[in-house]
Amino acid sequence: MLLFAGDIYIINITVTTMDVMKIFCLLDAAGKSSLSMDLVKRIEAVTRKEGHSLEVLDLYEGDLAYCTGCLRCWSSESTECVTKDRLPEIEMRLSGCGLLLFLVPVRFGTFSSTIKIAVDKGLGNKLHEEKPGKRYPRLFIGFGEDTSDEETRCFTDIIEKHMGKADIVHPELSEMPADVMVTRSLVDNEEICSRIVRMYLRGEK
Repeated sequence: MLLFAGDIYIINITVTTMDVMKIFCLLDAAGKSSLSMDLVKRIEAVTRKEGHSLEVLDLYEGDLAYCTGCLRCWSSESTECVTKDRLPEIEMRLSGCGLLLFLVPVRFGTFSSTIKIAVDKGLGNKLHEEKPGKRYPRLFIGFGEDTSDEETRCFTDIIEKHMGKADIVHPELSEMPADVMVTRSLVDNEEICSRIVRMYLRGEK
């Protein structure tokens, strides 16, 4: 059943033969395209077929305040951000998530400012706290029909380094790596969905 709740789309699947994985997809609302929406529909289809649940959130510019770099969320006992925005609400929806997807347009070889704010503010890091000692998957999917090979390499490199490979300020992020994929066509969308099923939903190598 597909339920609509504002800018939230929730796919509910009843399964009796396996544990249901909660998949959460954060989508840059301003960067939507026919390519990205096709990918969302395909992910919904494979998620339903594999017997799991998917929630898609449209993230709009202004939903999250810019990170001030105060490091309070890392240096104090409280992990709550000092700025007041939709972050607590989104993190509440993320609770128990088994796979976190960031679906973002590739712009000049990097990700959009809307998604970057979410990453800068550590969106999803509390999932790591829920499962100490266990890595949970997070996947960045960049999209853009005109994305060049150079932009694809740059996008992948920036995401990997931003998520820990070159992070000196937040070395803890090295324990929470991210996978990166890029789609430039409907054929790429189909391949990405196949990889999601194999790598995350079925746990195949």
